Amino acid sequence: MAWSSDVKYPDGAAWFAGKRVMVVGMARSGLAAVQLLTQLGAHPIATDSKTEEQLSENFAQYGRPDCACFFGVDPIPLLSQVQAAVISPAVPVDSALVISATAVGIPVIAELELGYLASNGCITAVTGTNGKTTTVSLLGHILKEAERTAIVCGNIGYPISAAVLEGKPEAELITEVSSFQMETSRAFHPRVGVLLNITPDHLNRHHDMDTYVRLKYKMFANQTGQDLAVLNWDDPLCRKAQGHTQARAAWFSCKEPVAEGAYEAENTLYLAYNGQRQAVCSTKELLIPGRHNVMNALAAIVAAHALGIAAEAIAAALRTFPGVEHRIEYVTDIGGVRYINDSKGTNPDSTMRAVEAMDRPTILLLGGQEKDIPFDEMADCIVKSSIVRHAVLMGETAKAIERSLWGKAFDAISYAASLEEAVSVAASYAQPGDAVLLSPACASFDMFKDYEDRGRRFKRIVQERKENGHE
Repeated sequence: MAWSSDVKYPDGAAWFAGKRVMVVGMARSGLAAVQLLTQLGAHPIATDSKTEEQLSENFAQYGRPDCACFFGVDPIPLLSQVQAAVISPAVPVDSALVISATAVGIPVIAELELGYLASNGCITAVTGTNGKTTTVSLLGHILKEAERTAIVCGNIGYPISAAVLEGKPEAELITEVSSFQMETSRAFHPRVGVLLNITPDHLNRHHDMDTYVRLKYKMFANQTGQDLAVLNWDDPLCRKAQGHTQARAAWFSCKEPVAEGAYEAENTLYLAYNGQRQAVCSTKELLIPGRHNVMNALAAIVAAHALGIAAEAIAAALRTFPGVEHRIEYVTDIGGVRYINDSKGTNPDSTMRAVEAMDRPTILLLGGQEKDIPFDEMADCIVKSSIVRHAVLMGETAKAIERSLWGKAFDAISYAASLEEAVSVAASYAQPGDAVLLSPACASFDMFKDYEDRGRRFKRIVQERKENGHE
């Protein structure tokens, strides 16, 4: 029995008062959910498949939950003691826990939904396959530069529950939303919703592309005519999202002018509204590189304008936004070779955008955990770019990536058993004026805790090489 949206569902934060609620997963979102539930008057039960010893790093950073805790045990028997469950994004809806809870009528929601129910409703949400973190960070930067109170939260690593716990009623929540979080969402309702793009991702979790697309559209389902859906005109799947919402639509495009929204023409970003157009800034003024970041900037322009920020203030913020960690992030130069961390490139489309942003011969580090996504299109991009001189493959997807590259007659390939070895191999092929780019096109969980762990490890390895005199 799969999860069903027809299960009895709490329709407001007040519902949780006095209820026993299981929180599944004691990473950042789970620990924040426990704290928020306690504030709401609920009686949380903290659970995780890991032992307390395995969770010690999380507890050292965020504090052990002050409630009943069951670690390293099967949580299903605990369902008889609770009236609701809050799950971390890592728990799929076809897991035994969710199926068991559904079978006995226990509502299961994501931490995103809990945070939304307890929030003031001033939410701008950004989803899409790629660019979410950059766009929410850019939006937060624009609002803060305009002296507005904004909290960037959600799938970016700072849970929405934690943002609500900050207790700033005037704050606008700029929320990154993943398909995982939408699986158990029914009430989530952003005033401004942004859909950046849709390309294959997480098919190992969602099983097929139709389900993945449906979850992207779902973020707009509760919007009304008073809300705004900001959609990518250049992406056919994003265009179709307009048919899945009651919100007004605004568009962004790099290909042609739009009547309402933002677009690029002759290397200038324009804002279009009420039959007018206004130049915002030049693409050359953006500090974040790549065509994909032009699209992210256009989406942010539309959303920021909808939130009442003047074009001049948007332009000033765009000119000072440095980008985000782990996304085409400059690390250092060693012996004339530039090292770039794009650990957030966790799918082929994201890696393609990083390759397209490169302006020098590149040694590309690829591979990680399988997500059931083909690599053929990425291989084609690598060959056509003519900028990738060599690929170093690692992780469980190495053989699959090699097959795709061989299929495009690209054979400048090496293998590495670890990230340390991959950096060493890349350095041996790199020449002064080249770049070494970590953009794995895969999840990190086969070798690392998450993409942030992978990116930090890469930067540490590179810095150690520099300190050890590898010039």
